[in-house]
Amino acid sequence: MRYFHEGRNGVSSFTLRRLSALAAVGVVIAVVGGSGASATTGGDATNGNIRVTASLISSGANPDIAKAGDVVTEMYSVTNLSTTDKDLSRIFVNSDLPAGPHIAVDHLMNLGPGKTQTWSRPVQIKSDTPSGVYTLGIASVSAGVIDPSATSATVTIVNG
Repeated sequence: MRYFHEGRNGVSSFTLRRLSALAAVGVVIAVVGGSGASATTGGDATNGNIRVTASLISSGANPDIAKAGDVVTEMYSVTNLSTTDKDLSRIFVNSDLPAGPHIAVDHLMNLGPGKTQTWSRPVQIKSDTPSGVYTLGIASVSAGVIDPSATSATVTIVNG
């Protein structure tokens, strides 16, 4: 393993590549999440090996808007698009929904051919949940493919 040295501190080339990939995925999540391009549900398969989806759906009369007493279903998934090969994917998820536990994921997962892994949780909106537009973002990269699949979903909370 090669190391880049500066003074007494050494950083492996693998670590530098990993940090570069993480930074690139972080930029994609920030751009996709901040663009407001998707309202309730989003999906993307830019990385030809994997597809990601994200949803924030309110139980209220309008699935894009939640108020006190509504439940927002927060869901994201990763699908291996190959029908023959396992896929080792790194998954990054971030949610700024202020109700419920904070979601921040950096996870390595091996998905079988054609398999989907889905995570979902209900989040109760309380009267003290601040009004605003909130985003769930997901991105994933796989071995041998530089471009991540990335998407986001938003929900608007109207309280007060």
